[in-house]
Amino acid sequence: DNTRTDQKHQAGVDVDNGDDNDIINDAEWPQDQPGQHYDDNDPFSNMIYRIQDGDPSMSKASFFDMGIGDVGAEEIAAALRYGPNTNVTLMDLGRNGISDVGFSAFFSALGANGSIRHLWMRDNYMGPQGAAALADALTQNRRLSELSLGRNQISSAGAADLASALPMNNTVTALWLYSNEIGDDGAAALANALSDNTSLIELYLGGNAITEEGASALAYALSNKNTTLTSLELNRNQVGNGGARALALCLRSNTTLTELSLRKNNIRFGGGCALINAAFTQGSSLAKLDLRDNSFTSDELQTLEGLVDRTMNISKGGVCNVLLRNETPGNFIQGSSGITDSDVERGPLLNGS
Repeated sequence: DNTRTDQKHQAGVDVDNGDDNDIINDAEWPQDQPGQHYDDNDPFSNMIYRIQDGDPSMSKASFFDMGIGDVGAEEIAAALRYGPNTNVTLMDLGRNGISDVGFSAFFSALGANGSIRHLWMRDNYMGPQGAAALADALTQNRRLSELSLGRNQISSAGAADLASALPMNNTVTALWLYSNEIGDDGAAALANALSDNTSLIELYLGGNAITEEGASALAYALSNKNTTLTSLELNRNQVGNGGARALALCLRSNTTLTELSLRKNNIRFGGGCALINAAFTQGSSLAKLDLRDNSFTSDELQTLEGLVDRTMNISKGGVCNVLLRNETPGNFIQGSSGITDSDVERGPLLNGS
């Protein structure tokens, strides 16, 4: 249900006449002084008016889990168009049941927005149409730096549209696309974009059914073209030994990647050895390699731990943290960053959401 409800919306009143079925356009906004309609009992409408009025004290707007649906997304879009000088730099639309309809309306107002830098939209129903609308906005917007899109329905087609916009955008630095069914085709499209994009430094692609084919495409881009990406997360995919070897080869020539996460990828002993050896290659920039929850036997884990020790000694003090065992941080090889797998996959959070 993409209509705002009293239960999820807390107060549930629309800003024009209280009818939840009305969609507000620019002409219907009341011409009132800032602050006149603030209502602490209705957080949604409160934030709408503050965005519209350009409240200088409002830098974060969290609509997380308010159940606003498409109608609420359209109201936020109207507020952005009505108040183009909003001071909001962070907006969280996560877990709101928003579909392509609502996102298309929202993104139509986002292109010219000059304030929002961090936009979090995880756990919604964005599909290829919404992703295409976002891609169009990215060719115009010159402010956004973080996009959190995890657990939507973007698919390979939507990923391809987003990828087509990245070479024309030089502000987005972090992109969360985990659990979006983008597959190998989507990974390959993003790999092609990395060849020409010079701003993206963090890319999160966990849980997307990416196999050796998609991993190899990403490895090729990072070996030959891209010199800006520092963090690549591919947890919960199926890159296997073939993808692991392709990425290991990439590590031998890439000098910018500092974190590579490959948890739960059905990587076997040979692939693990190749990655560890590459991580300690002279000149390697890698500082963290996560290989937990792969297909290593207990004996193989012990051998890999020994390999880490030997290669670290040979490399005269290599600093790569290799995570092999899913245990307490004290038992990780070379320590832990303190960031859990679930933290990485959720992406940026606001107010504990």
